[in-house]
Amino acid sequence: MKRLSTSEKERASTPAKERASAPASDRPPRGPGVTARRLGPWRRAGRAASGVVLAAMALIVAVQGPAQAAPVSGSTPWMVLLCTPSDASGATVAPDAYRRMFTSRGDAAHPTLYDYWGQVSNYRINLTYSDVSTHWVPTDRTLAQLRTEGRAEKLQDCIRAAGPEVSNPESFFGIMAIWNVDFNTFRAPGDTKNYGDSGETGGGPVTRTLNGTTKLYAGVVIEPWAAYLSYLAHEMGHGYGLEHSFGSGNCVAGLTGPAATEYCDPYDVMGQSYRGLNGPGMNAFNLDKLGFIPPGRRADVTAGTGARRVLTLTSLSAPNPTGYLTANVYTGNGTDRYLTIEYRRSLNLDKGINVGPSGGVVIHRVTHDVVPGHTLPLSYLITRSADWRDGAWTVGQTFGGGEHIHIAVQAIDPVANTATVVITGPPGVVQGPPPSSGGNGQGAGGCGSTGCGQHPPGWTPGPIRFQ
Repeated sequence: MKRLSTSEKERASTPAKERASAPASDRPPRGPGVTARRLGPWRRAGRAASGVVLAAMALIVAVQGPAQAAPVSGSTPWMVLLCTPSDASGATVAPDAYRRMFTSRGDAAHPTLYDYWGQVSNYRINLTYSDVSTHWVPTDRTLAQLRTEGRAEKLQDCIRAAGPEVSNPESFFGIMAIWNVDFNTFRAPGDTKNYGDSGETGGGPVTRTLNGTTKLYAGVVIEPWAAYLSYLAHEMGHGYGLEHSFGSGNCVAGLTGPAATEYCDPYDVMGQSYRGLNGPGMNAFNLDKLGFIPPGRRADVTAGTGARRVLTLTSLSAPNPTGYLTANVYTGNGTDRYLTIEYRRSLNLDKGINVGPSGGVVIHRVTHDVVPGHTLPLSYLITRSADWRDGAWTVGQTFGGGEHIHIAVQAIDPVANTATVVITGPPGVVQGPPPSSGGNGQGAGGCGSTGCGQHPPGWTPGPIRFQ
């Protein structure tokens, strides 16, 4: 993480629930020239997508161009080092438990990181060839010394101690140092606020040396409290180059303004993580950044004045084999400022999200304009109300953006596993009645000059420049 929120663990404290995943099987094949077997497809909820209906004036829908960050593909193995302070305080977990998490397939009740990255990437990446220390290795630092060090120093301490036992160091994408102790001096029993120093180091792969091999490695440090699936996936996401996801409401107690919206996206693992096995997966913006949206499965929509288009999406949570997974709606302010639309359900990696039994449409705003000091652009969840968790739009509800674009949910079909939305451009000659909304997106009435839905703090509508 660029910045470890002291409340991240507290906000990730949803009790574990079972979720659907790939069937149990043995450990993935390993060794030179062996590739990972593809896991079973995401559990699909019903028949194949009914296709895409487009009815519009001035409609432009295109296949996506290059992602905004370098995509990743193939095997991305991690070397997991297990380290203890020299005074060896704290219990240790059997190394095989971590080995299973990184190198084996799980089952419906016990998914693994191997399952997570296969499913969330649409099998674009895998963790094949990952490895874990065979035993816990004492370092030359006491716990008191470790508590005075930065996160990068803790990673280097572990590399220095356990690295000499690593074979083929040149083959690894990232290094994760798992410690058997928490680093926060002030934590008392039952403390839900003061954590330690778990997180990513370096903002993506940086130059490090592992057992004589110097190259770019992602780096993560983990304490016992953070060693659960969704937290590990969050930090590995940073290692792949992702930023935090933001929301429209305040989910960080004691903070105000844009900083209080960091992590406030419960539909993305780079925002909120659900403690245990409940995910979530990733929003469309982050999937696209990493190249996980397959070619031809993202609709790019540029809204002309008076335009109206009807678009059908399959669920990101359990995708059909065909059909659009997401849509980018460009607002006329450049190619890096747009809205994303996706359909999410409480299935598979999204088992923990709250979208109701049929699921809901989730909308994000991608912009440069809100929080400085981050790699831009960033994504911000658009909620239906002031509640930062209220981001699922259902049938009959309409988002009205400040650019005078309206996105209305026309239909959700959980059997077909699809959602249909109507995208209407700025005022003009519109085919059919314009969508209406009031307040926070429900009922009848106008949206006003800033539209319906909650926007990030400090956000204002940009100039209207539609193509």
